[in-house]
Amino acid sequence: MSESHHTRTYKLWEPTLLALCVLVGLLAGTQLFSHQSNDRPGLQSSKQDKGRELNEIVRFIEEKYVDEVNTDALISSAVEALLNDLDPHSGYLSPEEVRDLNEKMEGHFEGIGIEFQRVLDTAIVLYVSPGGPADKSGLKLFDRLIYANDSLLIAPELTEKDMIGMLRGNKSSIVSLKILRPGIDSLISLSIERAEIPLKSVEGAYMIGTDIGYIRINRFSAKTYKEFMDHLENFVQKQQMKDLIIDVRQNPGGYLKEAVNILSQLFEDKGLLLVYTEGDNAPRAEYHTTGKPFYPVSNIVILVDEGSASASEIIAGALQDHDRGIVIGTPTYGKGLVQEQYALSNGGALRLTIARYYTPSGRLIQKPYTNGDAVAENGQASGDTTQYYTTTGRKVSGSGGITPDILVEPDFNWEDKRFGTLYEDVLEFAIHGYRGAHYQSVQDLMDRFPASDSIAQDIINYYSTHQREGHSLDTTFVSENSRHARMMLMGMISSAEFGHDSWFKIMNAEDPAVQKALEVIKDDRKITLKF
Repeated sequence: MSESHHTRTYKLWEPTLLALCVLVGLLAGTQLFSHQSNDRPGLQSSKQDKGRELNEIVRFIEEKYVDEVNTDALISSAVEALLNDLDPHSGYLSPEEVRDLNEKMEGHFEGIGIEFQRVLDTAIVLYVSPGGPADKSGLKLFDRLIYANDSLLIAPELTEKDMIGMLRGNKSSIVSLKILRPGIDSLISLSIERAEIPLKSVEGAYMIGTDIGYIRINRFSAKTYKEFMDHLENFVQKQQMKDLIIDVRQNPGGYLKEAVNILSQLFEDKGLLLVYTEGDNAPRAEYHTTGKPFYPVSNIVILVDEGSASASEIIAGALQDHDRGIVIGTPTYGKGLVQEQYALSNGGALRLTIARYYTPSGRLIQKPYTNGDAVAENGQASGDTTQYYTTTGRKVSGSGGITPDILVEPDFNWEDKRFGTLYEDVLEFAIHGYRGAHYQSVQDLMDRFPASDSIAQDIINYYSTHQREGHSLDTTFVSENSRHARMMLMGMISSAEFGHDSWFKIMNAEDPAVQKALEVIKDDRKITLKF
């Protein structure tokens, strides 16, 4: 986490009706109506009349209703009622959600520059932004955050969101921390001046082979293209990179422009269609290559999974349709709906779907959804039997989302709660129980790190004498997943010693999709795709 008895029948729907009235009144003065077409005055007038009607009802409710009405509390219910029959991606964002989203998409926030993991009721530092305020103050990996400005951070009722709120603040403001550091019994006091902290969207980038680069993108923010190109420049000019692996697993998407700009750098031809959007009220808009790549890239592999959505699918779809790269992993999420965001007077926003994404071959990226009969009428029904073909004539699936050229199941599922618990157990052991050697490099660590069975036994032995209150170690699961426990521990130790990228170096060493990508690149995509 960086600093998510007797009741009358009408009573069941009454709150929703009130909420609808409230929300329509709220929307009446927003940008939403300023975006409506002015060339249909009759329809516009009708909508305004209905808006006035509902505003009148709200006033009557506020003045005459038997009970006090909390209009703010009804907004969420109103949105559900208004948008329930539309699509899964139209929705209301609260003012707080808008601020959080803006931070992520603009690529910065104001705080101290750390990432932490909450284990039981304690925040443990897992990443310190190099050169940031926390780093300059001397905060280190695995430090435990105990106090922030004399407020206790160790409290069961505190959520991660609460903790983030206590650590973040305006630029140049001061937060006083008291921490516990492994091996030191007394509290350490640190005074940290908050600053603007960059939020990197490229969270892992390194040379994974002699001439193969690896870039992992976690979202497409306003600075993703620049971050991507900075790494690409370094790889090509300084490390003689020829081939590239792009990892967009668990990447939910983001700005279309950033994805298109990255794609354009991966094609030499000018004018190739990369993606187009279209909707009933939105004319077709096409995005093409510029034909001006700055750096040469030979073979490309893109890694995807069920968490790859929207802009991630646009990149995978374009590379696949033009036979430019090989898609490896599991089928993607299937989010092919374009949203436009409209600011509301309360600081929140309405995200409304206005068009659909299509790959160059004409495939609709959106998977089927079942929010009403209108869905099928708009072409979203399941069972698309149309045949779609790549540039060289290969058949590709058109059922929504992107089906990889090569299916590779993940080694283990991070969404499995048991692995989440294992991660916390290993983290606790890494901080207090691990007594390892000193390593010269990530490769040295991987070469000399103890075997899986030995690590699993060390973890079990540690918890036999250090039981956490309310927690019992699942020794069977630890033993059965000793290799995963070892990988997690190696990743934690290497991150502490050699930086954030080393986590991916450790994990990728045994990641089946990454290993398949390396194998495919050596064979060349033309051989793999048989053209």
